[in-house]
Amino acid sequence: MYRLGSEHAKQFILTGRAIDAETAHRIGLVAYVCEPDELEASIGAEARRWPHIPANQLALNKLLINQAFEHMGLRTSQMLGTVFDGITRHTEEAYRWTEAFGDRGFRAVIRERDAPWEDYGERP
Repeated sequence: MYRLGSEHAKQFILTGRAIDAETAHRIGLVAYVCEPDELEASIGAEARRWPHIPANQLALNKLLINQAFEHMGLRTSQMLGTVFDGITRHTEEAYRWTEAFGDRGFRAVIRERDAPWEDYGERP
């Protein structure tokens, strides 16, 4: 939510739709995208930049950013997410859904759930 904004956060969390690399970069979920065979070199180049920044500046800036997120309610949101997850696992809908595993099989139930969103297993 804090990185994506409410529109994108709702779109992806409510649908469970996969996020490809280009979309993740466009909406600010990741800072960089590179080809798989360029990954090691890209990480190495980035890592070689860090020693040039004083450690105290890194630590204090990281603390500043973390505190800004904390004051926006990050911890409360994480706690509520955990509570809501626990609640939803004990609803009539959740019980019926898990019972369907025994009736139709785990893979079939998951496939049916994910098919409308073209999840990884359902992509053409």
